[in-house]
Amino acid sequence: MAMSVVMAEEIARRIAKQSRAVGEPKRKMKVIRVRDVEPGNVLDVPGSGVLREFVAVSGTNNFLLDVIVDGELLTSGDFNWYRSISEFSDWIDAFESDGSFVVRLSDIDFSERLLVRYQPGSGLTGRQARLSDMLAKIEFY
Repeated sequence: MAMSVVMAEEIARRIAKQSRAVGEPKRKMKVIRVRDVEPGNVLDVPGSGVLREFVAVSGTNNFLLDVIVDGELLTSGDFNWYRSISEFSDWIDAFESDGSFVVRLSDIDFSERLLVRYQPGSGLTGRQARLSDMLAKIEFY
């Protein structure tokens, strides 16, 4: 039984290796997770790829989030703006959960550089001015 499992795993590995060689080139995935994030450029990615997922979590809804793709502003808004359009978008999701305000972006292609900028709302200082958590999953070409 154990030998059958090992053989099946080896066959699967070889098939996957061949399909990568024949199909599209192997892509590299990078996952970034940071807690207690200072305001400013929270994600700056040179090169080309796809932002598969970006999640920003804040203790307040008083912040701005800008997404700049290849030098062009793709989107900019505060939490309430992201939440208002999230029901109409398949790549933006914004919601409140247990006192945290979450903005999730997905599947954003870039060919030169991707930049995400976080700015706290006016009057926020110290921990209130920071993102409590940030996650990014980037697939590079």
